[in-house]
Amino acid sequence: MDKRTDSNKSRLKSKSCTPVRRRLKPDAVPSVFPNTPAYLTKSPAVQRFTTKATSSSRGAEESRRLEELEESFTASDSLSALSHAEIADKLRAESTVPQEFIITAADESVLMYLFRMTNDTPQVVASVTLKSDMTLVCSLNDKVVPASEYSELVKGPVQYVSQLVNLMARLKSWLTDSLSRSLE
Repeated sequence: MDKRTDSNKSRLKSKSCTPVRRRLKPDAVPSVFPNTPAYLTKSPAVQRFTTKATSSSRGAEESRRLEELEESFTASDSLSALSHAEIADKLRAESTVPQEFIITAADESVLMYLFRMTNDTPQVVASVTLKSDMTLVCSLNDKVVPASEYSELVKGPVQYVSQLVNLMARLKSWLTDSLSRSLE
């Protein structure tokens, strides 16, 4: 039996006819029984615990993982407990060092330099010297590069391998730029 009723006055005004609320007929027999066999009834869903399903918990977990990654990277990148020979070995093993750089430990320094052949004579065109106090001296085409030119990469003493790798890449880039300008 269809009975048209609605307690919401605004819905009644907006529709041309009143909505239908369906009800069982007085002589209808229900078809859902509590004592039916298991294969005929659906079991209630297992309640899920949402400790990891919330966005805040996923964000916190991701933040924790990123911190762990950063700590492990920083620990493997640190130069604080290494001798100059160990620093040179670590740089040689590093896959991100710009190609053509030669790395050697000499006295109490680590030398990173780039050779070019000019009229059958080898010439050092770029170099980075890591001194015993972990400060740097950089040169490009026989001229010392002021520390202010690379201060955003290294401020004060060198602490990480990545600083040296980035500095070598910067020198190689400057060298490539100066060669391309001289060819124009």
